Amino acid sequence: MSEYQKQWEVKKQKVRKNPKFKRQDAHKKVRLKESWRKPRGMDSKIRLEKKGYGKVVKTGYRTPKATRNRTAKDAELIKVESLSQIRFLDAEKHAAIIGKVGQKNKVVLIEELIKKNIAIVNIKNPAGFLQKVKEGLAARQQKKKAVEEKKKEEEKKKEQESKKKAVEEKKKEEAKQEEPSPEEKKEEEKKEKDKFLIKKV
Repeated sequence: MSEYQKQWEVKKQKVRKNPKFKRQDAHKKVRLKESWRKPRGMDSKIRLEKKGYGKVVKTGYRTPKATRNRTAKDAELIKVESLSQIRFLDAEKHAAIIGKVGQKNKVVLIEELIKKNIAIVNIKNPAGFLQKVKEGLAARQQKKKAVEEKKKEEEKKKEQESKKKAVEEKKKEEAKQEEPSPEEKKEEEKKEKDKFLIKKV
């Protein structure tokens, strides 16, 4: 067992034994998160380190210096947010932590890290993660296509209906034009009456 592994075991034990440092009154108020904040209240029992209250963060709780920002295999942890950072990483010396990046960029980074055989600390199964993401993207694209096709069909239906309406309106107008007006009807009736009278005479 090397010296580093011994220190790593010490770190493990310390992490197990160390208390959970929570923010004062985080359990009372929903708006407060549990992440540690130094208590500054004049009568704060945590600040005064009263028995039965939460512990205050101190340097004595720290892990061995040699193990900080490193993995169990003595690889340095490096936050990765772009492809340019991966170029300088070595599989034996470094391990990657993928930072806050969009899903598409995350996929690109993971693929590049897998090619270089660099360990990814904050993703347990990178290959499975990639597969899930790709399946999700494919499902989204299919949904998009279905929605677009529906829209196109609806637009076609609307166009056909509008054309039908236009044709019906034209027919109505033509029928109206063919039908004589009431004045013309009266004149025609008069002419017919005149003809009838002339014939009698």
